[in-house]
Amino acid sequence: MTDGGGPLQETAELVSKLTHEIRGPVSTIRGLAGTTLAHYDRLDDGERREFLELIRHEADRLERAVEHVALALKLDANTLRFDFRPQDLSAIVRGAAETAETGGRSLEADIGGGIEARVDGIQVAFVVRELIDNAA
Repeated sequence: MTDGGGPLQETAELVSKLTHEIRGPVSTIRGLAGTTLAHYDRLDDGERREFLELIRHEADRLERAVEHVALALKLDANTLRFDFRPQDLSAIVRGAAETAETGGRSLEADIGGGIEARVDGIQVAFVVRELIDNAA
C-alpha cells in the first residue's frame, strides 16, 4: 500500500531521521561507559575525567536530539503553540547565548539593549541556541 509520498511517508522519513540522530549519541555513551568500566582501574584520574566529560557531552547531544523530536512531532501534529507578546529581544538573545553549547569555544555576544519585539521568547531562544550550537 502506498500513499503517494503523502503525510504517512513524510512521517516515516521524519522518524527515520530522528532515530538516526538519537542512535549516534546513545551508541557513543554506551561505548564510552563500557570502555571506562572495562579499564577503570588502569585509567588515571585525568583519563576518567575525560571519559566522563565525553559522556556528558554526548548526553547533552542526546537531550538536544530529544528536544528536536518533540518539536518535530508537535509541528507534524500541528500542535505547536506560540506565545507572542512584547519582550526584550536583546535579553532573550543574551540569555540564549549564555546557555548555548559552544564546545569550549569562547563566545562574545555584543547585543545592544532595549530591542523590543512581539515574539515567543522560548522559541526565539531555542533558535538562537541551535544557531550557536551548529556554528560551534
